[in-house]
Amino acid sequence: MMAKDKKYGMTKVAVAALKAESSHRSELVSELFIFDAFEIIDEDGEWYQIINQFDGYEGWLLKSQSRDIDENLYFCLEKKTTFTSKLSTKMYWDHKLHRIPRGTFLPEQGLFTSLDIDEPIIAAKEIKFLLPDQAIIISKKYLNAGYLWGGKSPMGLDCSGFVQVLFRMMNINLPRDASQQIDLGVLVDSLEDIHLGDLAFFENEKGAITHVGLMLNSTDIIHASGTIRIDKLDREGIYNETEKRYTHKLRMIKRYIDPELIK
Repeated sequence: MMAKDKKYGMTKVAVAALKAESSHRSELVSELFIFDAFEIIDEDGEWYQIINQFDGYEGWLLKSQSRDIDENLYFCLEKKTTFTSKLSTKMYWDHKLHRIPRGTFLPEQGLFTSLDIDEPIIAAKEIKFLLPDQAIIISKKYLNAGYLWGGKSPMGLDCSGFVQVLFRMMNINLPRDASQQIDLGVLVDSLEDIHLGDLAFFENEKGAITHVGLMLNSTDIIHASGTIRIDKLDREGIYNETEKRYTHKLRMIKRYIDPELIK
């Protein structure tokens, strides 16, 4: 184990894999974007075991995809408020070209003097993050992206990673997994009461929460299932019109967004 003093790092590549174990063959459990900060709690050869600053998620990250930082920078990176909205944004940092994906949060201006963004970004300081209707527009830009267990980028993402990224753009910090996300929010009593931005949760045959999607209205849900797609929802669950069957059994609807913000 490591020394008692805390050690910190940040991701230095556009998208870094967070693994369940310190092995290239290990399961992907999540992803970190560039400038994501973390606490280092252990190491094993070429791997760091880390706790992600944003959502407290643990896993193993390649040392070569990270940079050690001090405590001051670690807490400065917690205050990131500007994020990219394009599929891919060209950024020069540390004398290297990076193509960073939609949903990457960037350090405050001046924190890194060599940071040079060539393409438009959303400045959250100016608009106080996205409103729900703006987030829905962004969500549809993910349509047809492939499903990837543990993924969070437009090149491949899972159901809970998809909603976590979108809600972060609205300044609502959700946990990483659907089974954790369901513990937050306010219960929506009936489908007729659904508002734009509510989250629908689904269970498997054993009653475990295994899926989540974002409601566009009282009947349409956008979610990651094979691809990012829009399907119909009723009291039974999600109906896939292409396959002519129900694919997910509904457990409950939860609300995380103030209805006053929804026009």
